[in-house]
Amino acid sequence: MSNSINKDRDSLTRPLTTTEPQSHHDHRAYFAATQELVSSSHGKRFKVNSISHTLRLIFKMAAIAGMGANALPDCSSLSQFFAFAAFAWGMEAVSHLEVVHMCLTNPKHSSHLVQNTFFTIVEFVNVIVYICLSCFAAGSESVGAIYTAWLVFFCFGSTMTPTLWAMLLAKVSRRLGVLKFNPRENSLPMNVQYVTERFGLFQIIVIGETVIAGSAGFQGFANNESHQQIACIMSLVLAVLTKLLYYELQAEQKKHALRRSKMSGLVYTLSHSVLFCSLAAMGSLLHDVSAAHEWDSTQRAMFPVFSSLFLLSISILSLSHEGVGRGLRVLKKEVRVGVRISFSVVLMLLGIVDFMSHCFSDCEHIGIVVGLFSIDFAVEFHGSKFSKIKCGCSKTAERPCLQRIVSEQIALKREQSAINPMATPTQSIDSSRISSIDGSIESGVVDVRLSHQTH
Repeated sequence: MSNSINKDRDSLTRPLTTTEPQSHHDHRAYFAATQELVSSSHGKRFKVNSISHTLRLIFKMAAIAGMGANALPDCSSLSQFFAFAAFAWGMEAVSHLEVVHMCLTNPKHSSHLVQNTFFTIVEFVNVIVYICLSCFAAGSESVGAIYTAWLVFFCFGSTMTPTLWAMLLAKVSRRLGVLKFNPRENSLPMNVQYVTERFGLFQIIVIGETVIAGSAGFQGFANNESHQQIACIMSLVLAVLTKLLYYELQAEQKKHALRRSKMSGLVYTLSHSVLFCSLAAMGSLLHDVSAAHEWDSTQRAMFPVFSSLFLLSISILSLSHEGVGRGLRVLKKEVRVGVRISFSVVLMLLGIVDFMSHCFSDCEHIGIVVGLFSIDFAVEFHGSKFSKIKCGCSKTAERPCLQRIVSEQIALKREQSAINPMATPTQSIDSSRISSIDGSIESGVVDVRLSHQTH
């Protein structure tokens, strides 16, 4: 008992790494160390400044909501858009500035000083840039410029992007020997299953609230116009296809992107943002058509563009994982992803061409998108090898599975021995000591001869 207690105590004092536990004892020590780390580091920090942290988070959410409100056509103001962006990044910079102060005052967290200092500098630079843009854009009410600014904000000012640049800086500095980053041995490991589940639940919300919203025209379906009926049906078909393309590909990887490397994990996270935004845009456009509102030239061109972004983000997700569909697909991964990317390029070109020439109607756009999605699904899951997986049976399809028959014979011998233990000497049946199996398929009788070891 004392040895086991000492082992548990030693496992708790070892540095916690991201290596997965291999035994039941390691699992207990792993979760115990995780709880201790949460209560000792994160718990103490947020217990002190929980109110200020909550207020900063609320102010940042309000600022992002103000950015979205200024992107509406009725109340668009490019200057206010940039002002809200500067305020949001100011709240984030204050949070990281507090972390830098904690790293300076506490030697235990000194290894995080370089990374958090870099984050703080990037965020203050963003604040200054957005303040300058807000001053220059005073009086401008261009919605197109606001959407372009939002795209720039997403690519260069989102929460994950500074982390991406910091990782690139760390790799370059390690190669050059300029800076040395200490390994974060006491950091919490990432729960891949939890993160994947959160992304999957958000995907369900996006599909349910936006894509299914295109079925609003089912009320009075028989009396609706033909293009409205087609939009309602195609919205449901598109929801099913997006569900299959996302969840089926996520469940068949050999190694998850979050387990491969930090870079693949960041690509996996950022591609989900594009995926959710494209799905939400597609659903809102389908809702307009199903509600008997015709698209204007911009909406008609944006629908294939957002569909193209969805296929592109799905391709990036499948590439970030290792071994997606390995052993289950007939076509190679390069072929399947190449077909999907080519469809994405076709849809992007379709949106650009239609914006210039207006050569397709609303229903034709929806039909083209759903058709390409269906072809992509057929290419991805064409000829899956589930029916070809062998389970140790004979070569002929008609012959019964001999492994199952051997197991039944062993179970029958054990039952007979348990019912009448005095009838024969005790025997131990070992399935690995099977000498021969002779199956007679025509008569339906299988004679199984086992070699027993008598004690």
